[in-house]
Amino acid sequence: MRKILISDAGECSERILYILRELSEKLLLCNASSSLKFSGDRTVLIVEAEENFEPYLRDMVIEKVAEAICISFKYEFIGKEIKVALLSEEEREILLTELIAADLCEEVAYVSDLLDRDEIFQLDGFYTFRLGAMKEKWKKICDAVPPTFQVDQLEDFVTYLMEENTGFLYLKEGKVYSDTYRKLDRAGLIANDKWKLMREIILSGAKEVLCFDEVKGSDYAFLQKYYGDRAFFP
Repeated sequence: MRKILISDAGECSERILYILRELSEKLLLCNASSSLKFSGDRTVLIVEAEENFEPYLRDMVIEKVAEAICISFKYEFIGKEIKVALLSEEEREILLTELIAADLCEEVAYVSDLLDRDEIFQLDGFYTFRLGAMKEKWKKICDAVPPTFQVDQLEDFVTYLMEENTGFLYLKEGKVYSDTYRKLDRAGLIANDKWKLMREIILSGAKEVLCFDEVKGSDYAFLQKYYGDRAFFP
């Protein structure tokens, strides 16, 4: 049996729990096992697999670790750097999530390449010591957003980014599913609050949204405003 170790600061780290949830189906298919350990202020995920399945699971681990870094840590970074006085709290969350989604695929690929050489995956250590170039890029992006950034600029920015979106997703019972019916849960890497559904829609990068039941409140308003006739309601 071969072991894959993933760790992060904090007891019950949401980043580690996300990785475990994403791996769970693959672990069953590979007849592999997982266990969580809490050591001081750290959360450790241990994956054990037969040698022939280890490379496959390791690739999956790398992808999910990279997602956690490029969503969770980036949100924390740009959230501290960006100061916008003219946007509401919700509009600011839209801006931050769009900035994450805009480069998500490229950044996950970049981080995955760096992680490919690692034997043990330490999320907080990797972010602190090995992500200097990407942090410089994030800082430049933040510096380009002035404190006077306004609602009409946000609308233009979101519209511009959505031109690059492809595919579609499903909304059902407050959950988001890909066009292959896989439940999406990346927004939980940011927060489980009233904007979680909106963030998940943005992070999906989908061009169309198919709703199978009623969408209410700010989520409905978001879809109406930014998706228009590309959001389909029951």
